[in-house]
Amino acid sequence: MPELNLAQKYNKFQNDFGSRVEQNYEELIESLFAPELTKTANGQVLAADRSKLHDQLSSIREMVDSWNIEVKYIMPSAEDHKYVVRYLLTTDHSGTFDVMTLLGSSDGIKIDLIDEVYYVV
Repeated sequence: MPELNLAQKYNKFQNDFGSRVEQNYEELIESLFAPELTKTANGQVLAADRSKLHDQLSSIREMVDSWNIEVKYIMPSAEDHKYVVRYLLTTDHSGTFDVMTLLGSSDGIKIDLIDEVYYVV
C-alpha cells in the first residue's frame, strides 16, 4: 500500500520539522507533496499550494518553538488513495493537540490533500 507509506513519510516529515532536525525541507516538500497541494485545518485554508507549505509550517514553529508527533493510528479510508491519521502533537509552548488528518493522493505517489481537525487536549 503506497499510500500507507506516504502517511508514514508525512508523519516523519512533520515530526522532523517540528523537532528541528537538520534537513533540506524544501527538497523534502517537493518530493512528498504535489504542486496542487491544499492544506486546511479546522475548515481554514492554511496552504493553497505546495509552495506555501514551508512558510506555513515555519510560522507555526515560530509560535510554539518545537513539537513532536505521537501517531495513534493510520487507517485507510473507503476511498482510494486516502488515509486517516490520528496523532498527538505536543508543543513546547502551546500544549498538546489531538489531531485527526485526512491525507489524499490522487496519483498514489504524492500527497495533494491535508485536511486536519484538531483541538487542545
